[in-house]
Amino acid sequence: MSNSRPATEIYHSKQNVTLLQNFKGIVSTPADVETYQIGRWAPNVVKRAAYVVYPTDAADISVAILLAREEKLPIAICGGGHNSGGASSTEGIVIDMRKMNAVRVDKDNKIGYIQGGTTITQAVKDIFKHGMATVFGHVGSVGVVGLATGGGMGFKMGQHGLGCDNIVSATMVLANGQIVTVDDKNHPDLLWGIKGGGSNFGVIAELGMRLHETRADPYLAIHGVGDFGAEEGERLWGRFSKHNPIMSKVHQAPYDTYTAKWEEFETTSCNRVQGPVHISTFDYVTVKKAYDMWLAVIPNAPMSALFYEFYAYDLMAKESVDATAFALRTTNKLALIGIYGYAEEWTPEAKQAVKDIQACISSSSTEEAKGSIGYLNHSYLSTLDKPEKETDVIARRAFGPNYPRLQQLKRKYDPEMVFNKWFCIKPAEE
Repeated sequence: MSNSRPATEIYHSKQNVTLLQNFKGIVSTPADVETYQIGRWAPNVVKRAAYVVYPTDAADISVAILLAREEKLPIAICGGGHNSGGASSTEGIVIDMRKMNAVRVDKDNKIGYIQGGTTITQAVKDIFKHGMATVFGHVGSVGVVGLATGGGMGFKMGQHGLGCDNIVSATMVLANGQIVTVDDKNHPDLLWGIKGGGSNFGVIAELGMRLHETRADPYLAIHGVGDFGAEEGERLWGRFSKHNPIMSKVHQAPYDTYTAKWEEFETTSCNRVQGPVHISTFDYVTVKKAYDMWLAVIPNAPMSALFYEFYAYDLMAKESVDATAFALRTTNKLALIGIYGYAEEWTPEAKQAVKDIQACISSSSTEEAKGSIGYLNHSYLSTLDKPEKETDVIARRAFGPNYPRLQQLKRKYDPEMVFNKWFCIKPAEE
C-alpha cells in the first residue's frame, strides 16, 4: 500500500489490515494535503469524503469496495467528476479513478480499451493518432466511461449511434468485489445493463469501445464538428451563414484542440446546476422567450449557458428501446439549461431558473417531449432518489420500459444497493 500517512482510522479489523496491505494505490484522508482531492466540476455538490482512494488496477478497486462494505461507508465513483448532481461525491469513500487513464488501441479489431479515469481529451489524443475515433462528447474534461455508460451523446452519433451503442466489453468490479469480464459471451446481461445503466452495477476498470476510421482534422463550425474537409464544410455551413448570424466561426483543426478549448471553459470553478429538456418543435417565439429568461439570470449567474443540441438523432432513434438500457430513443431534439457561477445563497433561485426555462423551451412541443426527463448525463436530478427510503420515482422515469429488466439485474449483481449514486435502481423483489 502506498499512502501519505497510515490510514489508521480504518484499521478496525484484521480483515481491513489484510485488505490494505494488498492495496497498491493511494489511500487519502482530509489530513493528507497533497493527495486528498475532492474538487469537482460543480463544487456546490461536493461532500467531504472520509477517504479518497486512488486505485491502480481492478484488484485495487476490489479492495476499496470490500473496505467500504466492511466499514459500512457509502461509495462514490469519480471518473471525470462532471456530474452536476453530485454522483461522484460522498461523505464515505470515493473511488477516484483518475490515475487509471491509459488507453490501448487494437487497430486490427478496431477496438479502443479505455481505463475508467480517462477523460475525453486524453482518449482523443491516444485514439485519433491511429486515424480512428468513437462517439465522444465535446467537453474534454468529461470522463469517457461515465459519458458512454450514461448514454453517450456526442459528435459522430449521426454516423455510429450513441456512445453506449459502441460499447463492446468491460472489465468490471462488482459489489461483492469480484472482477469480471463483460462482453457478448461473458455476462451478456450486464453488457446490456451498462449500455445506458451507468454506474448502477459496479466499477468499470476498463471499457472496450468500437472504433471507426476518421480524419484527424475535422471541420469545426462554432459548436459543431464534421468529418470532412473545408470545401464540403463551407458548402454545408453556408446554409446557416447566409442568414447573417451574430457569430460565425469556421475552420479546420485537430479534434483535440476543440475538446481542449471547451475544457478551458468547463474547468472554471463555479457553482453549477443544470437540466436537459426534449423538444419536438424549434420555433422563434419560444426560443426568444427562453433567451430573455436566460438573460435575466445572467446578473446572478454570469457563467450560465443555454444550448440547443442539433445532433443527428435519426440513427440513435432507429434502435429499439430495449436494445440497450438507454431508453430515450427519440428524434426529439435536446436542449440544455446550465445555470453557472451563482453565489451559494442563490441556489434555490438557480434551481428554479432551470425548471422555469425547461418549461418555457418545451411549451410548444408535444406532450411526449414535455414528459421526457431528458438526457440523463445532463441532469442534476441523478442523485435525488433516496435509496434508504426506497424511492425510485426518478429512476423509473429515466429508464422507462427498461426499468423492470434493470431491476432484475440489480437484484442479481447489487442486491444491497452498494452503488446508488446515479439514477439509483431499486432491486426487483424476490
